[in-house]
Amino acid sequence: MVNAAAGFGRMRWDLYTLAMLPGCAAWAAIYSVAGFSLVAAWQASPVAVIAVLAGVIVIAGALSLLRRRRATVSSE
Repeated sequence: MVNAAAGFGRMRWDLYTLAMLPGCAAWAAIYSVAGFSLVAAWQASPVAVIAVLAGVIVIAGALSLLRRRRATVSSE
């Protein structure tokens, strides 16, 4: 969305590149830290990683179901 907004707003290329570089570096750091952490956790205890992921999936499903029910009740 940010790239589309920059194009739609006709942002100058040099300014866009200067703004994009720190953002790309930040995302690379975030993804690499999360990725390395996940790999290290998997090597330490695969069962724990699977349990945590299953918990996240159950919580996300419960929240989604709760939102749908609230939307249905409020529209009636």
